[in-house]
Amino acid sequence: MILYLISELDVGGAERSLYHLAKGLPQRFGRPTVAALWGEGRVGEWLKADGIEVIHLYASRTGWPAACWRLHRTLQSGRFRLLHTFLFHANIIGRLAAIGTGVQVVSSIRVMEVDRPFRVSVDRWTQRWVAAETCVAEAVRPWSIDRGLPSEKLITIPNGVDCSEYEAAPGSLRRELGIDREDRIVLFIGRLHRQKGPDLLLDAARSVCREGKLPAAVHFVLAGDGPMRAELERRAAEAGIAERFHLVGQRGDVPGLLADADLLVLPSRWEGMPNVVLEAMAA
Repeated sequence: MILYLISELDVGGAERSLYHLAKGLPQRFGRPTVAALWGEGRVGEWLKADGIEVIHLYASRTGWPAACWRLHRTLQSGRFRLLHTFLFHANIIGRLAAIGTGVQVVSSIRVMEVDRPFRVSVDRWTQRWVAAETCVAEAVRPWSIDRGLPSEKLITIPNGVDCSEYEAAPGSLRRELGIDREDRIVLFIGRLHRQKGPDLLLDAARSVCREGKLPAAVHFVLAGDGPMRAELERRAAEAGIAERFHLVGQRGDVPGLLADADLLVLPSRWEGMPNVVLEAMAA
């Protein structure tokens, strides 16, 4: 059997990818199990609703060593032949926990960590305990090789989405926010973190609203949460655009958001292969 390990199970691109992978795994591989380092999250609820076992290691509550030990004991049970890890912390903790268990580890490189060289170094230092690493886009593979990761262990498996989810999704923004049908909606979906560049979108929104040259009012809707939220709210208020700059928090209705949006904007400073762009194309 396969055990998937991810850092958390809040709604995000990696988490949604894991959900679809676990749900769609061919029956010949058996029913997978999913473990999360901390938190329970909405994606964990989705998995359990589909009959997939979810293990919570609560690393933030008991500490990394205790969580690593619990994962090690789980792998020692003999239930699993493969551990597939998602996101940096899960990649590293999974490798350490699997030592001496006979369980092979496959990690995933989901983003080019351009401003976190230490993470790339840790990945390189722990290569002896990983059988392979999947890259979410072809551009990620040469980038990883240039930083010292072994080419023979890297394989590209692009992200994908289930297009059927987006074919007839009902809109969920205009009525909720009271946006007129003739107005335009510019949508951002992602973590409110410097990597994703929501501050750059705020600068652009301020210019668009100030110039007032467009034929219809434009509303900027940001779906997601993160450490920049308070700063974005403050800056939007200071710029006088708070009524057109909507922060709607973490959402699980991505198809509905995209159904009402006119334009998706992803002003990321660095990426891998962002699921939300694929989802917007499917919509």
